[in-house]
Amino acid sequence: MNITDNKQAMTTLEMLPNELFIRCFKYLNSIDILYSFSQLNTRFNKLISSIRLLVNCENIEQPLYDQFCKIMSLNKEISKQIYSLHLSNENICWQIQSFLLRFSLDQFIHLQSLTLKEVTENNFELIKSKLSYLDRLSSFHYTGFNKEIDAIISILPTMKLKILTIPTLPDNTNVINELSSLENLTVSSCNQNQLTSIRKSMSQLKYLKIGTWDHHNFTGDIFAKLSYINDAIHLTHLTIDYFSYDHDSLKTILKQTPSLTNLKINIFYDDNAIHASPWENIIRLYLPYLISFQFVFSYIGDAECSHIKMWFEEFYEKFWIKEHHWYTEYVISNRSARIYTIPHISNTYRIERGAYTYCNSSMNDVDRFEKVTDLVIDVDVLGERIYPYYFSHIKSLCLTRSQETSPIIKRTQFEFLKTIVNLANVTSLNIKSANRSIKPSILVNILKEAQHISSLAIDRIYLKYLLRDGQLCEYLTKTIRKLEIFSMRKTLFNNLNELKEFCQIFSSTKQLICINDNQEFIFYLFKHLSQLSMLNLQYPNQSDCGNVYHFNPSWLEDGLKELGEIKFIKSSKEIKIYLLREYQTSIGS
Repeated sequence: MNITDNKQAMTTLEMLPNELFIRCFKYLNSIDILYSFSQLNTRFNKLISSIRLLVNCENIEQPLYDQFCKIMSLNKEISKQIYSLHLSNENICWQIQSFLLRFSLDQFIHLQSLTLKEVTENNFELIKSKLSYLDRLSSFHYTGFNKEIDAIISILPTMKLKILTIPTLPDNTNVINELSSLENLTVSSCNQNQLTSIRKSMSQLKYLKIGTWDHHNFTGDIFAKLSYINDAIHLTHLTIDYFSYDHDSLKTILKQTPSLTNLKINIFYDDNAIHASPWENIIRLYLPYLISFQFVFSYIGDAECSHIKMWFEEFYEKFWIKEHHWYTEYVISNRSARIYTIPHISNTYRIERGAYTYCNSSMNDVDRFEKVTDLVIDVDVLGERIYPYYFSHIKSLCLTRSQETSPIIKRTQFEFLKTIVNLANVTSLNIKSANRSIKPSILVNILKEAQHISSLAIDRIYLKYLLRDGQLCEYLTKTIRKLEIFSMRKTLFNNLNELKEFCQIFSSTKQLICINDNQEFIFYLFKHLSQLSMLNLQYPNQSDCGNVYHFNPSWLEDGLKELGEIKFIKSSKEIKIYLLREYQTSIGS
């Protein structure tokens, strides 16, 4: 394209009406809008100042985050346009802390939705001091540190609050009573007593999602307690991600939700038989308005394959197929089995060696695995018959092996892998359990096909073997930004030469997860991996957990101060060390 063509393209872009730009901006993170269009010209400045902003800081790079904060600091009016704010400590060190120290939440006078992800104990006091300003808040999502959830909820303005995500329910009943306006609740764990409190205090609740159901607190006197509480007549959608099968508690839950239209549940039956008739009875008696029933029922036990097939065939009778159009498929393998509705509701799927898969041919036009993003494949499957399914949306691929004698993957088996998985979307590869089955040349082929892979999890011994291959090393240097090394040893390298070679090959790595308790090792990594910003040091067993506190933070800070600012997050199992390098600090200043 010549200069004239460039000018013509720019002129054409400028000729688009404001209404079209505003519609396009709705599909963009407001950080990208501000970074790309702010101060471009007077027209775009006025246009940006007239729109509502949705700011999501979770998956942005540190330099871009700092640049956004700089723009915010120079223009105080931007905070008044923000209606949704998403902050996360997951990928950027101390993001929540740094943001709340830079900006007071009382600036965000139109903020309606706030997400705080992976909150740490260090953030807690600052968050608690800021929340009371948000009197327009209708949606609040909080994950991470959960020991003071009562204090968070007690100061949270709840008059307009409709949507809430929290790790656990408050212990104080008076605090729960403040959530009476809620219509949508997501909680990471819940038991029957807590559910009773929900039904008693949140009478307007329409949507309830529970991560893990704890049935151990289920007692016989719960029936007496429930008899004094009205049914959850407004609850129409219920999701339980993990439920260990207990018929009495399951029946009790569903008996109190007569208006349910959508039920989604993942049940583990342990050694209990999976039968359709108890479900049919519950639905007929207690769930007359149920329209959508999505489930995964998993079994672990010693039942014979023929018996399990008989159980599962019950789900193909008239009630399921003709009356409700709930279609299922099932998989039976050694000592385990599962039956699930189509499409599959979980984002994780496992392909096991020697498994028998029943495919429902009447659903061939449906994308069965549209929600599945994490796939685990036993490498022995690649040597079996043609697999009946194709996974189009996989982002995380794990190759594992079920037995020590698993064969080496050959070129033909790699080609078979491509008929199962769309490798183009894969960003994360885990091969730490399949180390002896994948030759360097095959891993190179995987990286060629899956060009978006930037994260690798691998065994220490196998990694040292792979690094003998020059072509593979070139690919690893170009692609890997996050590396997890699995090892039972406290040290990764036998000598300095091995460490030097490692730093040369993984020179583009930004996040490293490994095992080590040597501070000289930490110094060397940060000084020779110029892109490294997060080092996660884990401990292989409980006896080593105390070593996490043997680190001398001041010594580490002094040793690396010429590189930038150091932050620590400690726990009994690991220590995360973040380095905000000088060049990153200068971008945001």
